[in-house]
Amino acid sequence: MYIVVDAHEDIACNILGFDRNYLRSSDETRALEINSRIPEINGDTLLGWPDYLSGCVKLIFSTLFIAPAKYETNSWGKMVYQNQHQAKKLIQSQIDTYVQLEQEHQDKFRIIKDQSQLDHMIELWENNLDDHNNDQSAIGLIMLLEGAEAVDDIEELNKWWDSGVRIIGPVWAGTKYCGGTKRPGAFTQEGFRLLDEMSSWGYILDVSHMSERSMLEAIDYYDGNIIASHANAKNMIKNVTGERHLTDEAIKKLSKRGGVIGVIPFNKFLDEDWHRDLDREFVKLDLLIEHIDHICQITGSDAHVGIGTDFDGGFGYPEVPYELNSIADIQLIAHYLEKKGFNDDNIKNIMGYNWIRKMKVSLPCV
Repeated sequence: MYIVVDAHEDIACNILGFDRNYLRSSDETRALEINSRIPEINGDTLLGWPDYLSGCVKLIFSTLFIAPAKYETNSWGKMVYQNQHQAKKLIQSQIDTYVQLEQEHQDKFRIIKDQSQLDHMIELWENNLDDHNNDQSAIGLIMLLEGAEAVDDIEELNKWWDSGVRIIGPVWAGTKYCGGTKRPGAFTQEGFRLLDEMSSWGYILDVSHMSERSMLEAIDYYDGNIIASHANAKNMIKNVTGERHLTDEAIKKLSKRGGVIGVIPFNKFLDEDWHRDLDREFVKLDLLIEHIDHICQITGSDAHVGIGTDFDGGFGYPEVPYELNSIADIQLIAHYLEKKGFNDDNIKNIMGYNWIRKMKVSLPCV
């Protein structure tokens, strides 16, 4: 078993938007939702506490995500905003959800804000690695703000920092700060001011969802730590369109800045020809391994790639590679990496330790 770090899961917005209880197993949640519209809207869940234990998932970048109403396609229910006031209120409700999750279940979830907390958790994880199904060490949560729509005054970043947010991705669709997946473009002057303020606090910058132009500008400009929590290699996706994923140029630039990229096991992000009516075997884990290998080859190292599943982030089972039923099966990635020729140290890094090392140098030292 390898320690797994998942750099992107939409937990709070599912708890609030779909009343999902992640203390249950994914099978339990699926059974409860079988007569609802939730699987149609967001897929069958891939997450749950027993599944985390089986998959040896120890650290999650837990998102604060809300959907702008003008791009809403009925996917996020209650987690949709019309204006900035609503956006701020919804983001705060998700922060409160993580705080409550920790307070009520400290044996299962702990919010991590600094290096000392992370070091303490790593010691617990490593000491219990061989007994994962009876592991009493909690899963670490590092809060990631996905889209800065709720920030109407960049000086408010101190509020989000005090709340425990440590990673900010300025954009999802497209904002006043920079171009994004649904609205390409460059960084604005206000966007550069946002980056300056983020840097002054020590936030980690997540370039996921940025348009190509904005991403390259951000990598060159930002003087703090940079990651791509959930993105695949654009050149490896068959019939790819749009700017959602990373070009080789962006991957190389990220690696030179010490960045780590979380690859996404979502069928549509592995082969754009995929659709739900196709046979389940149309997309297999081999395709995800090819993305990992590509990133390693063009950066010359295994140090710049990890996992960022984006699970329950607008998709679920069966929209993932054939071998996966839930996050419990995430260890299969290690098996396929070994088949590809990666050694034990390579696999350990890719499954979790690249992210752990990145967080050890990125989180504040208290």
